[in-house]
Amino acid sequence: MPCYEYVCEICGKEIEVVQKYNDFAPKCCGDEMKRNISLSSFVLKGGGWCNSGYSKVPDKKEKIKNI
Repeated sequence: MPCYEYVCEICGKEIEVVQKYNDFAPKCCGDEMKRNISLSSFVLKGGGWCNSGYSKVPDKKEKIKNI
């Protein structure tokens, strides 16, 4: 299950909770806490991904060389 970060908009308290996506937000100061959006640790590594040229459109010069 994913870990979600929540912050109380009243007092500023921050917590992390392991829960399902559809679970209710925890409460603080009598109201539901707001879910924070945080950076992911997901990184694409290895060959074949867009940062290594997989989706790169060849230049006109490269097309001429290949013909």
